[in-house]
Amino acid sequence: MKKINIQTIEKADKLSIRTKNRKHHIYLHNDLTLYYSDIKDAKIFLVKTNEFLTFKLFELNEIYIEVFTHYRRAWFYFDVPQDAAARSSSEYIDKCFKLIVERSHWQSGGVYVFNWLAQIVNGLNVFLNLLSDNHVRHGNYAELRVIETLRARISFLESSVNNWTDKNAEV
Repeated sequence: MKKINIQTIEKADKLSIRTKNRKHHIYLHNDLTLYYSDIKDAKIFLVKTNEFLTFKLFELNEIYIEVFTHYRRAWFYFDVPQDAAARSSSEYIDKCFKLIVERSHWQSGGVYVFNWLAQIVNGLNVFLNLLSDNHVRHGNYAELRVIETLRARISFLESSVNNWTDKNAEV
């Protein structure tokens, strides 16, 4: 099964003159580095983080399936440039899904995972904008409501990922 597998914990340097370097630390993204005195706590946090992010990736995949289904239903209404833009957006989202799973175990995997999640969210929003424009042009206002619910789900998911470490940094 595909999953996110961030592995990097920087070991404590007990001889360092900097207090922070005397602790084990996990660098997740630009705004967050977590420090732990006990390596066991750092490993527990990393396991929780991997499980949480994998679950969010599954949620994004389910949303992507719904967005793509809406695209296929509206495909007959797209002109050639719009269809090309939608296909490009879909290919970009697919690429981000692939990279997030294949490279999460890299040295800076935590940074990349949060970056690729944000890129998937942005790609889905671009895709939804294309669908919305198409539905407005054809007066499909009921479909616009469905698209707005998808946007709300994406926004909620993005918020939970961005706030993950603020709530769960303590082991």
